[in-house]
Amino acid sequence: MKDRIYRRNFYHKSWQFLFWLGPVLSIAGLSAGFVAGEWFPLPAGMIIAGIVLMGLWLVYRTSTTQGFWARRSTEIWTNAAIATASVVLILGLVNFLSTRFPLILDLTENQQLTLSPQSKQVVENLEKPVKVWLFIRDKRPADVTLLENYQRLNRSNFQFEYVDLQAQPGLAERFQVKEPGEVYLESGDRQQLVQNITSQRLSEVKLTDQLAQLSMGEQPVAYFLQGHGEKPLEAVRGGMSEAKTALEEKGYQVETLNLVERSEIPENTAVVVIAGATKKLFDPELKALETYLQQGGGVLLLLDPQTDSGLKPLLDKWGIETDDRFAIDPERWTQGLGQAAPVVIDYGDHPITNNFGENFSLYPLVRSFDIQKTDGIEAMPLLFTSDASWAESNLEEGPDWKFDPGSDRKGPLVLGIALSQEVKEIEATSPPAKESKRSEASEESSDSQSEDRPSEEKTAAETSTEAEEETKEENGQSTESKPEKKLESSNKDEKTSKQSRLVVLGDSDFAANTLFQNYLNGDVFLNSVNWLSQEDDFLLSIRPKEPSDRTLKLTPKQARVLVTVVLTVPVMAFAASGLLWWSRR
Repeated sequence: MKDRIYRRNFYHKSWQFLFWLGPVLSIAGLSAGFVAGEWFPLPAGMIIAGIVLMGLWLVYRTSTTQGFWARRSTEIWTNAAIATASVVLILGLVNFLSTRFPLILDLTENQQLTLSPQSKQVVENLEKPVKVWLFIRDKRPADVTLLENYQRLNRSNFQFEYVDLQAQPGLAERFQVKEPGEVYLESGDRQQLVQNITSQRLSEVKLTDQLAQLSMGEQPVAYFLQGHGEKPLEAVRGGMSEAKTALEEKGYQVETLNLVERSEIPENTAVVVIAGATKKLFDPELKALETYLQQGGGVLLLLDPQTDSGLKPLLDKWGIETDDRFAIDPERWTQGLGQAAPVVIDYGDHPITNNFGENFSLYPLVRSFDIQKTDGIEAMPLLFTSDASWAESNLEEGPDWKFDPGSDRKGPLVLGIALSQEVKEIEATSPPAKESKRSEASEESSDSQSEDRPSEEKTAAETSTEAEEETKEENGQSTESKPEKKLESSNKDEKTSKQSRLVVLGDSDFAANTLFQNYLNGDVFLNSVNWLSQEDDFLLSIRPKEPSDRTLKLTPKQARVLVTVVLTVPVMAFAASGLLWWSRR
């Protein structure tokens, strides 16, 4: 009797151990599947074995224990199992939703963990597959996060891969890698070096610029007019070297242009920039600009107040009236520059400024414009001052300017305008596709070559044509569309439209070296150039920003002082606590 009871207890304990083996196998199978990324055959087998063992234990307990389901312990364990399963299900559902619909809260400066609007548009508009090759063994978490953000926007056309130079020397030779850490872009047969990330993180600015260059195709040329007191392209105060560098990073070739030396604008010109001219252009130069615009070119004019660049005849044709008075805005201005440097947060509904929102751009000593409606020209204001602003005629009254209704003009003022006009162009005739059109063309050419052609042949041709029409009518085919086809075939010169574009801004200092990187000043300039060059619209957005360097650099003496202060305060606190304890023990 005792042996029977002993054996029963032994079997009972064995089944309990068997039950614990079931969850262990299931958890091990799930872990192996998630880590390896493969579920067959071993992980799936372990999960199934664990489920079977737990099922056998449940059947055993039900059959051998009287009132198993009525016991309180069974109720407690069942409630616990249901609660655990519910928590697991909720967590799985939350993870699934977070993967499909990610919500990222980026609290870093310059939104370093979030792609800029321009990066998003460039990646989303990739039409061909692009792959990023990183020839480095170590994977920085920040670089991987950045690349995954890109890939999440366009998984079909954006991929990236890390390459070990020692494990894959052939791939490094194909890209002609010179040193570890180089990052390359590859799209079809094109390969471009982005940067070296050995000692620095992967730059969103450089990666987006290279992706944009791949999308632009042929390198556009931006010419800066010189010879009339315009801002130089050198790295000096008041120069535009920052703008030149930014354009080159965007894939532009930047050149200077002197229309006195050459009487026409080069054919490869994508855009002409006139930045702060203080002297009048000669008549041949002005005519060259007008001809370039008539042919579908793009011109950016940065016109400072109280300067005469001789461009009034050109502006009159486009319906623009300039105001030599300075814009004063007592409601929106910045410390250090005063009310004569309006801060703009109101923008027009135009591709250049569509993504700006209520971000700032700054314009020191800026003039305003009026728009006169002109047939065939579409004009859109870009920059607005506040309702409290006005155009000041006497700048010497500052810094406490007051509005004078007699000489000043009440705001809001328009500080920039984008204009466009359709230009008709005649293209060569495309070869006809149908045999009937080829026969008609051959008949017309033969008629032009021989005026003495016998009338009998023409009559025969007309007779055959009429016979064909009668045959089609007998077969139930309609000939009503025939005149339209003849009209299309006779209209051999198909007309297509191309736009001539002009952007006029009332200040040139906003794009100079001192202010180009501040606020959205650089974005206003670059977006204007991109729109004028008639490149893809996805380049018209807020560009990414480089992360700010917040490294605290200390001299050895400063480091010793800092360490002493950091260590002294806690030691003194502990010493005071020890003395207090000793006095009260």
